[in-house]
Amino acid sequence: EHVAATWVAELASATPCPDNDDFPARAVSGGGGGGGNDVPTAFLAPPVPAGHILLFFKIYDPRAETLRFLGHLLLDQESRMVDNLETVIRLAGPLLLAGEELAMFEEIKFEPDVFCEKKDLRNPLKSSLQLGDGDIICIQPVIPQAEVDKGKVRFGTTKEFMEFLHDRQRVIFRDISTPREDKFTLDLSKIMSYDAVTAALAAALGVADSSALRLSTHNSYTLGPK
Repeated sequence: EHVAATWVAELASATPCPDNDDFPARAVSGGGGGGGNDVPTAFLAPPVPAGHILLFFKIYDPRAETLRFLGHLLLDQESRMVDNLETVIRLAGPLLLAGEELAMFEEIKFEPDVFCEKKDLRNPLKSSLQLGDGDIICIQPVIPQAEVDKGKVRFGTTKEFMEFLHDRQRVIFRDISTPREDKFTLDLSKIMSYDAVTAALAAALGVADSSALRLSTHNSYTLGPK
């Protein structure tokens, strides 16, 4: 069976963070300017109390493959995350199950490469973990390795999921006999090998032997295979 594939990129839309009444913004009037023009109103958060840090929280669900924004917390800078777990769990609400073991990652950057570092819940936030105001913390339930080994969970950690998002490529597949008709799409990775792509395609088609599949590049001018 011959299948033609065309690669197209998908851009993720940014979702604004919800308001949090526990840490409201306050309006601050701007200073005077030449010519008597009004200065636009600026909105600034109140200052962080001494001895505390302002952290933003997300939660990753490895089974559902979702990463969601939760909100923010003001925490004692020398406290440990284990000391604040009850507060974090309340922030997560029903997104965390009672009794689940948690892991914590710091989301440092997404471009040009993902930098997401696992942090020890038992260490002080500032003096040991080097966390500061505005840092982003991702929490997640710890997934048993058996679920990953059996293929029930593809990305067991926040870091693995973020690397997948960074390298994700949405691919449109077409049958070579009808090269202008889209058949289906798959979310694959830009760093996947040819064999990995054909294996994913075989799974989607229900084909037992992925080596029986052949891929052809797409000609954007003729809308057919090259």
